[in-house]
Amino acid sequence: MKTSICLAMAAIGMISTVHGQTVDPTRGRDPGKIVPRADQQRATAPPTKGQQVAVLNIRLEADNGKIMAARVDSSRTIASYAPKVFARRGGPWEVIIDGKTRRSFFVDNPAMREAEAHPSSGDKYQWVGVTGPIDWPLIVPLYADGQSLGARSITIRDTRSGAIILQAEI
Repeated sequence: MKTSICLAMAAIGMISTVHGQTVDPTRGRDPGKIVPRADQQRATAPPTKGQQVAVLNIRLEADNGKIMAARVDSSRTIASYAPKVFARRGGPWEVIIDGKTRRSFFVDNPAMREAEAHPSSGDKYQWVGVTGPIDWPLIVPLYADGQSLGARSITIRDTRSGAIILQAEI
């Protein structure tokens, strides 16, 4: 009797594994920290006064992926290392930093979400338009190549239509 129960439990376990129904026993637990050896740890120098970013909290109103309204809810400038956004060479929106030096970078439209395409379409993914309010945090570097851009304003422009989505003073 005990043997048949054990065999039945093993069979159920194998079926669950085959059908992807197993539960990860570590799920929901803190994964812990990976700490490099003491001789490999290096302190990072704090950002210099010229290494600043603008943190913009932007509120967008969208209708099926089309932006109907945009406003800056809050903004602040902080000393921080910038994300490497200047390496991206294209995208649906261009963020233009205007100042003593003009720079720009590209971002995706936050009102369009990437989704898995239907298998019959033959596409790997598709874009789905969002409707409603969208809170969009945007980090804008105010320096490049270690030098301040002297930024005064930020403009977000749709690259396809040329329409201005948002202009904000810094």
